[in-house]
Order: sequence, then structure tokens, then C-alpha cells
Amino acid sequence: MLLLLLQLPGLAAHAEVRGAAIERGEAMSAARTPRPVFGPVEHEPLEANPVLTGTFGETRGAHFHAGLDYSTGRQVGVPLFAPLAGVIERARSSGVGYGRSLYLRAADGRLFVYGHLDAFEEPLASFVSAAQESSGQYEQDLWLEPGRFRVAAGQRIGWSGESGIGDPHLHFEVRRGDMAINPLLAGIAILDTLRPVIDAVSIEPRTPQSRIDGRAVARRVTFGPIPDTVRVRGEARVVVEARDPGDRRADMEPYEISMEWNGHYVACRFDSISWATDMDEADFIYDRGRSVPTRRHAVRLWAPAGFRPRVIESDIATSLEAGTLAFEESRPFVTLRVAASDFAGNRIERSLVLAFGPAPGPAAAPPGAPVARRGATAGFEWSFPAEALFEATDVRATALAMPAAAGELHPLSRAVALQPVWLAMRGPLTVRAPLLPGVRRVGLYQNTGSGWDLVRTERDTARRQLIGETHRLGRFALFADRLGPRLRPRPVTRTRNADAPYSRWAVEVAVVEDGSGMDPRASYFVVDGRRRPAEWDNEKRMLRWRPLDPPEAGAHRFVALARDRAGNAARVAGSFVLD
Repeated sequence: MLLLLLQLPGLAAHAEVRGAAIERGEAMSAARTPRPVFGPVEHEPLEANPVLTGTFGETRGAHFHAGLDYSTGRQVGVPLFAPLAGVIERARSSGVGYGRSLYLRAADGRLFVYGHLDAFEEPLASFVSAAQESSGQYEQDLWLEPGRFRVAAGQRIGWSGESGIGDPHLHFEVRRGDMAINPLLAGIAILDTLRPVIDAVSIEPRTPQSRIDGRAVARRVTFGPIPDTVRVRGEARVVVEARDPGDRRADMEPYEISMEWNGHYVACRFDSISWATDMDEADFIYDRGRSVPTRRHAVRLWAPAGFRPRVIESDIATSLEAGTLAFEESRPFVTLRVAASDFAGNRIERSLVLAFGPAPGPAAAPPGAPVARRGATAGFEWSFPAEALFEATDVRATALAMPAAAGELHPLSRAVALQPVWLAMRGPLTVRAPLLPGVRRVGLYQNTGSGWDLVRTERDTARRQLIGETHRLGRFALFADRLGPRLRPRPVTRTRNADAPYSRWAVEVAVVEDGSGMDPRASYFVVDGRRRPAEWDNEKRMLRWRPLDPPEAGAHRFVALARDRAGNAARVAGSFVLD
């Protein structure tokens, strides 16, 4: 068994060596030892033998996962501890995203982020509760007075939960400035004895003229005892499906995925990610069904000329494409070696042979730089600048019939489809829709394949338009939502559970909302005539008032008020008795 303790020099020296090697045109090895930024912590976030269910750099929708997910055995209320002495400088409470979260600053500059908590430890718990109760607003983002909430290494700071998104677990990050650093480079130790798995490699045509085994589509290769041979005519690029097995059926992303051919290499390494500039690159790095059927762990080892995603490294100059495999008369046969490795040094390699030939028909012109796009279709206007794209891509706009009603949503316009839906974007697409005179509760909605979602918009009264921004293509249409949420009170426990380390007593109301979605900031409780904060639990579809201390014994009345994003409101009254 191997315990990984990372205490090596920082990443800056590696970046300097890498830059110098690229300037000299030297080919570096695709494999390297991870070079941590910080030394080990004094206490792990959880007690002994933590189990990971998610790792740094994985795809989470349209962004990278910026930390580690620790299993809590599907339990709520597991104690959490400070890795080092420091100061809690920020606390948040939300029904979405990280849920309840806290931000602990260590003396060496490390910022530890804990997400999805069930409760904060005192005195922070009382501070956050006071802010919520005084405002009647559950949603809080509190920047705390410097030095007020000091903690020692190993001190309990809260309890794990399932607030925000996901089942019970702990999300843990390490940051410096706007950079999220892989926690395994920042002092966290994890036991890892299993090597990664490479499930398949897909060879994709790079140009319309290219062919893979005679076809204009990618070929997915799984590995047997003898290396396979793939016939390539023209140019190709590579998608690798690799995963790092974990306990409790948790397949995670390997730390490094790489390929080598003809003395060149491209590697995807999950060291650090900027919250300010890098998150949208996840849509580019992960294949997302562009070349192979949609799979969570399909990584494309390629970058266009003039751009390198942060997690992509290559010996090829940035001014050229990295990862394009092309026909060379002197090398008709190329051995492609792909590898995946984890922090503990567990590594797997696979290889296949590419038999190259010239592309059929006339040679393709080199792809140009991305260009700005705009258009008008079915009453909708759309546009995005050249810098919103990673590479030159054709965007198609098609007018569609009026969509069918969807849940509480009633269609008010024809739809327009902007394709391809899988297009990875570096910046937002702007969509303008007409304001319909005399129509209330109307909104711009988008469908990328899993239902209609309201797009956040602004009103341009001069041009009588709704203006929305989104990072995904898809179908767009106008819908009206005129039905408010439906509310049903849940039974309230009569006891206080005073023996527990903290209170979980709550008043809960089940919510049915199938239209524009809930507006948590406009929803609240009134208990015994006083406004109280309401947490919106999007996972359980529940509106909840959970005070730090339950009310006094006796009978109490409440009213729950809920509002959706279209402005429709609903309320329900109830009562409870505490012994």
C-alpha cells in the first residue's frame, strides 16, 4: 500500500522549465512527477481513511470540478476539521451550488473551501443565523471581520451535509488567489493503490476531407492483446477515454492523460484552474459527444493554433495545432502511445498503429481563425464575437414550429435552433427575443436536450427586446409561466432532539414547480407573525425553515410564501406543536 505525501517544490519551476523547452523546440517526456505547491497539512478535512468519490479537473456540466469530493458514507453530520491554523474569512448559505460553505485562510496563504455542509460550528453558526434572521433571508454571502473567527489545526469547524447540489458528501478545495489548486498538490494525502484504466481511444477526422478506415467519422478502438491498426487518410486527432477507479464504485479522472507519437507529445494534466479564465475550457477538453458517444471521461488531446487550455501541455509550439496527426510520406506507419497515471505513480499504457495516407480528393485549406457570427431567424437575433469560440466552426440557425407546452410553460413563439448543440464556447452567445405587447410572465427559454430552462435576461425597452446570454447552443423560444408553485406542508416533529451536537429540527413544505423555477430570494416563512428565512432545497424540492434553536414549547402557526422566477406567488398556512 502506498501513502502519497506531497512535499516537493512548487509549480513555478516546472512552468519555467516547460517554457524554456518549448522555446528550444525540445520534446519533453509526457510523464512527470507531480510538483506540489504546498507542504502537507496537519489534519485531514475528515477523520482517518477518507474515500474520494470525485477528483480535481473532472467535468461538472459546463465547468471543471475545482476540488475533491469526499464520501461521507451517504451520511449527514460527519465532523469536519481545520487542516491548519487560520481564520475563517467567509461563510455562505445557499440552496444551490455549494450550499452551506466556509472559507478558511491559513497563514501560508492557502484558502481551504468546504462545500455542502449541514451546519457550522459555533460561534460561526450563531453569526450566520443572526444575519439570516435579521434579514429574513436565508441566502447569505458573508465576508467576516478579519481575525474574528480563528481556528486551530484539527479544530472542528462544522458538519458535512447535502446542502446545495448532490447527495451527502464533502466538497473540498484549495485556492490561492483566483486559482483552484489540485488539493493533492497542496498538502492532502490520499491512499491510492489502483492504477487507471484506458477504456478506448477514438481517432477522429480532423478535416472534412479526412477519412478514418474509409469513413468520415471517428473510429473507437478498444484494446486487445495485439495492437490494433487504424487507416488514416489526411489528418486526425485523438480522444482518450480513461478513468481512475476508486472505492464505492467511484470512477474519477486520472491526474494525467497523454499521448506520444513521432517524438511529440500532448498531455492533459490537472494541476490548477483559474476561476476567472479557465472554467469554460471544460467544454472544450471533454469530448461531450462530438466524436464518440457521450461519456464522462472522454478527453480530447488537441488544441488549436494560437491557444492552449491551461490543462493541456505539449512540446509543439503554441503557434501550431497540438495533437493533429498528419500524413508524412517518410512515415506511413505511426505508433501512437497513450497513457494515464495518477498521483501515486500508478500508470497504464496502450498503443495502436496508424497507417497514414494522403487525404482523398484535393487538400483541405488550413482552418482559419474563429470569426464573429450573427443572424436573425424566426424573430430572434443571435450573435457572438470571434473570441467566444475555441476554433473556427460553422453555426447553423433553423426556424422550427411552435414548441409544445412543457409542464407549466405555454409557448408564445416559434422556436429557433442554433446548432451544433455540442459546440464548446469560450464566451457567451447573445440572444435577443421580441417583447410581446400585453403579455405577462413571458420569458426566454433554452433547451439543450433535457428540457426548457429560463434564460436570465434584461429588457431593452427602446428596441422592445429581451436580451439573454448563454454559453450553450440549442433551441430557443418564448414561453409564459402563469401558474405559481404548489405547496404542501410536511409533518413537523414535536421534539427538539436536544442531545444532538446541533439542531436539525425544521418546518418543511414540499413544492411542485414545473415552469420557470423557484426564486429562493423571494421565498420565506412567517412564523408567529415574524418573517423567517427559508432555505430552498432544489434536490428534494423542499422549502425549509431550520432555526439554530427551535421555538419555545407550545403551539405555533406559520405561513410559507413561495415565488417562482416568472413572478408567480403562492402561500400555504400550517401549525405545529413543540413539547
